Amino acid sequence: MSARRQADRGLPFSKRIFSEVLPERTVAALRTLAPDVPLDDRREVVDDALAALGAAPDADYDALLDVVGTMLADRSMVRVAQVEAASGLGTRSLQRLFARYVGVSPKWVLARYRMHDAVADLDAGWDGTLTELAVRSGWYDQAHFTRDFTALVGVTPGRYRERAAAAGGDSPASGRP
Repeated sequence: MSARRQADRGLPFSKRIFSEVLPERTVAALRTLAPDVPLDDRREVVDDALAALGAAPDADYDALLDVVGTMLADRSMVRVAQVEAASGLGTRSLQRLFARYVGVSPKWVLARYRMHDAVADLDAGWDGTLTELAVRSGWYDQAHFTRDFTALVGVTPGRYRERAAAAGGDSPASGRP
């Protein structure tokens, strides 16, 4: 089943939500995860838990992981055309991969990464103008940046900056992935 069909689909929350969606063996494995477990051990637990779902990754999935890894490694990428050049895949191929496995477009993922980076910059005490931050983050103007920022974060970038400064820059959104 395509991830796109699952995107924006809500499930009622309950303590049993994971058990209603995933096999008990997978749920039990995921419940062992804790912040004090070393990252490599957590990765192994997640890999094993997901392997229990039975579907082995295919070549397309591996290609998607390569593309996402490239996007994460090179945060200067702000356009799908840059991802195409780096991956050697065309726009339509990227769209199909992301629709199938992620549920959203590569453009959406890039925009989300850019916004996370902008929030991290504000958390770190960005001292430039918000227009400079918008352009640095890949927006052509501050108005679009402000609209997108507000839609995701819930407040304008200016208000967010004020709150971050008042809190001493200590925010849960601190740090880039």
